[in-house]
Amino acid sequence: MDRFLCSDAVLRRFLSGLTDYAVIILDSEGEIAAWNEGARALTQHAAADIIGQTVALFHPPEDLAAGVPETMLAEATANGRHEAEGWRLRADGTRFWAHVVVSAIRDEAGMLRGFGHVMQDFSARRSAQKHAESMLRMLEHAARTDYVTGLDNRRALDKALLATASAARRHGRPFCLAMFAIDQFQSFNEHFGHAAGDAYLRRAGRHWRDALRPEDFLARYAGAEFSILLPDTAQNGAMLCLERLSGKMLEPLTCSAGFAQWDGRETGAALLDRAAEALGRAKAEGRNRIIFSAGAPRQLDDDRPRTPWLRVVKRYDDAEDKEAS
Repeated sequence: MDRFLCSDAVLRRFLSGLTDYAVIILDSEGEIAAWNEGARALTQHAAADIIGQTVALFHPPEDLAAGVPETMLAEATANGRHEAEGWRLRADGTRFWAHVVVSAIRDEAGMLRGFGHVMQDFSARRSAQKHAESMLRMLEHAARTDYVTGLDNRRALDKALLATASAARRHGRPFCLAMFAIDQFQSFNEHFGHAAGDAYLRRAGRHWRDALRPEDFLARYAGAEFSILLPDTAQNGAMLCLERLSGKMLEPLTCSAGFAQWDGRETGAALLDRAAEALGRAKAEGRNRIIFSAGAPRQLDDDRPRTPWLRVVKRYDDAEDKEAS
């Protein structure tokens, strides 16, 4: 083997040219004994200012308070190696995200002589990772959110229904699922346009969401139909809830609802079918009513004075413009 390649001079020359890595040699007390050009470039410290200091100089205050530099050397001493990522400081106080590897250096007799401390700037990599995670969260949110109302969508309902049924089966608790539809909404849309219809859906969705408990689940199912999951709720409680929601209807429209209580065995799809069938009956029997699956219809109070559509729609549009501004 070429003796030149095995010389200390070659190793020093190699480490000096390794500018992408900050290579720092510490003595057994953890003080800086030597470093390469990469360490100077990364930390922006001058060699004259850094030799004899400890690597605590590179750590932010929260690391010092938590004893991170001492723990890092203690782990390397005990296990031979320490590897981690975290914030480090440059000479001007700015931070960078570093990947750090600390290795114990021992002589032939096994005595600890010092440490090799290698840092690499992972700031760009971390930023890209955070951006990717943010994009993934946005995509996940879009996949479960109705873009018109901002409520959960049918995909999210399927997942929530599965989780609710699982919890109800595990704890022996009831729950109900309701299908809730705005009556004659298609005519409303055709008369005033989809923009006014979307404004109505958004406002109505917010009113209904505010009237429900935090644990209740409201989703836009399709068109002017919404689904409501009511955990820990039996038939009577669900009926009261739906009557309360019907009272939150924005004039001049009414609503119809059908709901079913989980029988303790059926699948979520079967429960949804029963609620949808009850809603269909409510529409067929004259709308503006609530029907419990396998129960009698509950006629809603239809004595409220109705405001002309055009004036109401204009009011909704104005209110939404104010909220948006």
